[in-house]
Amino acid sequence: MKKNSLKILGVFFGFIFTQILPAQTRVAWMELRNKSGGVMQLEPDFYYAHIAIQIGNQWLHAHPQRGVESVSKEILENLGEIKEVLVSNEEDSSYLKEVPYYFGRAFDSEFSWTDEKIYCAELIAKLLRVQPTPMHFDLKYWHPWFQKYEGKPGSSPSKLYYELLNRGYEKLQ
Repeated sequence: MKKNSLKILGVFFGFIFTQILPAQTRVAWMELRNKSGGVMQLEPDFYYAHIAIQIGNQWLHAHPQRGVESVSKEILENLGEIKEVLVSNEEDSSYLKEVPYYFGRAFDSEFSWTDEKIYCAELIAKLLRVQPTPMHFDLKYWHPWFQKYEGKPGSSPSKLYYELLNRGYEKLQ
């Protein structure tokens, strides 16, 4: 019952999003901190560990416990601090019709490129039609268990960040 309700709600939001929202795309990169207060670093020379996309006055992201959800900026920042926002230089809201498909899906802690479960970089990459690339799990930052996903298709905050810059996205001042 809960899953059907989420799908119906997602379809409703998808319809509303595509009808009334501005076409400018904004993607936020977030700095997360561990229990000791240190910055969580998941990739060499890149300090953002989470991504969200703005839809109206809400932020869509894949939360590690709650899955794909739409939340206010204040609730999003309970997870971490928004450090940078990239903004598209073109008007394209076509990705909004895809939001209902992902809304309510569980978080994918195995970082697979499937639609059953989804992680933050995968969600944004799929919405913005960014192709997956081979993943790398540097043992300096990742438990050896993740090596079984080495080279599998996926995305990461840094790969997505640089891909969007290459597409002409600009840093919000």
